[in-house]
Amino acid sequence: MRFKVKAPANIALIKYMGKVHGSANQPENSSISMTLNNLCTTAVIEPAETETRLFSAVTLDEKSVNKIKTHMKRLDAKLPSLMEINTHPVSLHTQNSFPAGTGIASSASSFAAITVAYSLSQARSPEKFFEKFLADDEFRSRLADLSREGSGSSCRSFFGPITEWDEKGVRALDSKLEPLIDLVVVVDSKPKTVSSSEAHERVKTSPMWEKRKSSVTERFSRMKSAIVDGDLKTVAALSFDDAMEMHELFHTSKPGFSYMAPLTHAVLDYMSMHKTPEMIITLDAGPNVHIILPKMQALQLRQKLASAFPMFHILDDKAGTGPTFEVMG
Repeated sequence: MRFKVKAPANIALIKYMGKVHGSANQPENSSISMTLNNLCTTAVIEPAETETRLFSAVTLDEKSVNKIKTHMKRLDAKLPSLMEINTHPVSLHTQNSFPAGTGIASSASSFAAITVAYSLSQARSPEKFFEKFLADDEFRSRLADLSREGSGSSCRSFFGPITEWDEKGVRALDSKLEPLIDLVVVVDSKPKTVSSSEAHERVKTSPMWEKRKSSVTERFSRMKSAIVDGDLKTVAALSFDDAMEMHELFHTSKPGFSYMAPLTHAVLDYMSMHKTPEMIITLDAGPNVHIILPKMQALQLRQKLASAFPMFHILDDKAGTGPTFEVMG
C-alpha cells in the first residue's frame, strides 16, 4: 500500500536549550509548544523492490541522508516492542510546505512525518496502527519518543494544540486558551549557518547558562498554569522573555553567534509599537518572527505587517493536533 502522512511543525513557547549527553536527545529543561497545522512535512511512502530510496523536494546532503537511514534502522530495531511489523525496503518522498533550515522546526516536522510514515509502512496491520494512533495516547507517546531520537523537538509534533515535554515524556497539555493563529514573518529563508544541534552545545558555554536552568524551570511552571487557566496575557509575557533569554545565550556563548538578521530587529521594533498584551511574540533558532494571537486580531495584524514589510513573505497557520495520514492505494 501507498500512504501519505502529514506532520506539522511546532513553535516553542518555552524553549528547550541543551541536551543531556548520551540521552538520545533528552532536553536539559522542560518545554511547552504550540503545534501547527498546515506548516508541515508531507511524506509519501510505499514498498520498494530492492533497497530503500529517499527522495526530497530539496537536495539532501550525505549527512542528512545518513541521519534518516540511521533513524529507519533504529525504528526497525525498536518498533517490534510496539507492534507487529514486516520489515521491507521502501521508497520515501518528503516535501515541506515552508522553507527548511530557517528556524521553523523543519527537522521536527520531517522526523515526525518520517517516523509515522515508516512505522505505518512496516505495520503488519495498517488498520490496527490507525486505530491505536488515533485512540491510544500511550502508543502515540511511545512513537513520539522514538521520533525524538531522530530529532528532539519532533516528539512535540505528535500532540496538540498545546504540548508539554519533560523528563517523563511528551503529551497534550490541557488548555483553556482560545484558538490561536501563528503569523510567521519570514525575514530570511536561507538555511542557518549554525545548526540547532551545534547551538544546543554552544549555549552551555555561556556565562548565563546556570541562571537559565533555574529561570526556565520557574517560567515553565508559571506558563503551564496560565495555559490551563486560559491566561493569554501571562503566556505572552513569559514566552517573549524566554525567547529573548534564549537568543542572549547564543550571543554570549563561546564562540558567540546570532540567528537574528538586521531586519529581525526591525520587525521586533515594529511589533513593540503595535503589540497588545494578548500577542505572543517569539523566535525559534532562526531569524524569523512568530506572532501568535487570536484569529480576529491576526487578520488585522497580517494586513498591517504586509503593508509595513512588503519585502517579506508572511506565513500563517492555525493550531493543530498532530500528524494525519491517508491511504493512497
